[in-house]
Amino acid sequence: MRKVRRDLAVFNFDKNNKVALEVEVNQTFLLKVPDAQGGSVKSKKDILYNGVDLNHVNPCAGPVYVKGAEPNDTIIVEIIDIQCVSNGFICILPNDGVLKAYTKAYTHIFSIDKNKAYFDENIEIPLKPMIGT
Repeated sequence: MRKVRRDLAVFNFDKNNKVALEVEVNQTFLLKVPDAQGGSVKSKKDILYNGVDLNHVNPCAGPVYVKGAEPNDTIIVEIIDIQCVSNGFICILPNDGVLKAYTKAYTHIFSIDKNKAYFDENIEIPLKPMIGT
């Protein structure tokens, strides 16, 4: 199966982005995309407060070129499956967001399986993966 690798992610929608994959009409392909921070958070020591590059958040896979497609054509894409990696994270920034009571930056890493995120031994969160950006 043809695929777009994680390292080919783009961070903006721009007609000048280099094509990451060319496919035929009705061809199945796989998109691999880094997490919202581009893979920069790997442990609880990775504190986003130390610097978030806002130009490199919410990466996207592609662009994908559909052979034979013309300007103004409508392209329908069917999402067959979405799979999450085995770990996720949450980052708390001081005096930011809904948890403004926190005065220190904090990163928490948790495990993920196909249906749940395991925040800790007492908290399981059901997942409904979506395509993101």
